Parts: sequence; structure tokens; C-alpha cells
Amino acid sequence: MEKKAEEISVQWFNTDEPRYFAWMSAACNVLSSYDFKNDKQFILVEKYARQALQKADKMPVGTETGFVLRLGADEEYLNGKMKGEVWSARRKEKIDIWLHPLKRLEKEIETNYDPTDPKNQGFLNVPPPVYLMNKADTKNRDQAGGSDPTRKPEDIENFVSGMAPEGIKDPKVRAAYEAAIAENQRKMEKNNEQIMLRRIEEHFAPRAEKYITAIYLRPPYNLPELYQKLDEFITNKERKARILNAVTKGMAAAKKDMQTTLPVTTDQTPAKK
Repeated sequence: MEKKAEEISVQWFNTDEPRYFAWMSAACNVLSSYDFKNDKQFILVEKYARQALQKADKMPVGTETGFVLRLGADEEYLNGKMKGEVWSARRKEKIDIWLHPLKRLEKEIETNYDPTDPKNQGFLNVPPPVYLMNKADTKNRDQAGGSDPTRKPEDIENFVSGMAPEGIKDPKVRAAYEAAIAENQRKMEKNNEQIMLRRIEEHFAPRAEKYITAIYLRPPYNLPELYQKLDEFITNKERKARILNAVTKGMAAAKKDMQTTLPVTTDQTPAKK
């Protein structure tokens, strides 16, 4: 698989991004789902995810969050192969990667938009514009020498919701109906998009907050860097406060634990007589 991944990277990285993202996502899924009895599989997952995320701005945010969630293992740190300043530098890279999709979600989610509001939801079958049909049918019936007041326009022209625009003879009514169909499609697409973005955020944001908190509770501590990164990427004040509060409380608890485990020394100098 490693050889094939390298071939795919060379072949599709700059020529077929959707196919490249799909293949790398599948490779990460396989390496994460089976135990190959080799720690290298986790290193490869991170390698492929980081490689794909070089094009994060060109992939859907849902695809981006999928790759980012592959970067939470930190096998090299946990195995003691990455410490001190080397880990500090890697952590600084990682927080940028984890905060980037949160920034995108905050930008793309319209907080004042309610997907459940009926006015924001489209029709499965768009009804033709009744007010124009009435006007057109009344004109047609008058030209024919009179009209039957007991008959409705839709009975005469057989107008039904979801009908093809080509079935409407009057050009003005047909044009209005085509415009209504286009507007309905736009409305449905936006509604679906906003629902999906909220689901992505609901799935990803808590995990991102938990991970960011965890890596900044690993020494060497760097609270000023965390403040700077959150200010750079995050506008959600509640989210920013949750992360900072969790880290500061964790650091305080770690400091207290360290103090309680230090050996207690006593003065053994004999008292003067």
C-alpha cells in the first residue's frame, strides 16, 4: 500500500484532486481499521493525512475534518520518540491544522439562518405561479367568448405542482415558473448545505477542542502560543474560553500534583545545647 500511495501522490496530487482525496481517505481508513502489528501503520496514516491537507482549501470542509481527525494518535510522542523542542515544533504545526477547519466552519455556517424555518425549505414539487395562471386563463377564456365561473383555471389548463415548464403554453407564466424552480433549487441546496455544515461541526468541534487541550497539556507548556493561535483562527468566544479554561485548569492541576510528589526534606542539624 505504501508503494501504491506514493504512485498515487505523483499521479494525481496536482492533476486530479478529487480522486486523490478519495484514494488517500480510503488508504487512511484501511490503515486505521486493521491491526497490521506494526506501529508504522499509524505513522503512515498521519503522513498521508498531512500530505492531503496541504490542499485543505481545495477540499470540502467535511473531507478536511476527516483527514484532520486522523492526526490525533501522536504515536511518536507517546512512544517517547518525540520530545522537548521537537514536539513543541510539531504541536505548533498541528494546532494550525486542527484550527483551520474550525475557522472554515465558523465562516461558512450562517448563525442567523434556521434550516427548520419553512421559509428556508424548498418544495419537493414546485407549484406553478397561480396568480399568473389565473390571469392568463381568464384572458384566454374571455377571448373564447366567455367563461364558466364554476371552473377553475387549473382545471382548464391542467396545471399541477412539479409539472414540466414545457407544459405551460403562456410564455410569461412559463418563465415565472422556471424562475420559481430555479429559486427553489437554490433554496434547497443552501438548506442542505447549512444542515450538513452544522452536522460536521457537531461531530468535529468537540473532538478538536479535546485534542487541542490535550496537546497543550503536554510539556513543554506554551500558554502564550495557545492564546495567539486561538486569536488567529477562532472568533467563537465560547469555544475559545472552553479551550483556555481547560488548559489553564489542567496546568494548575499538574503543577499541584508535581508539588505533592516532591520529596520532603527536613533539617537534620542537631540542636545546639
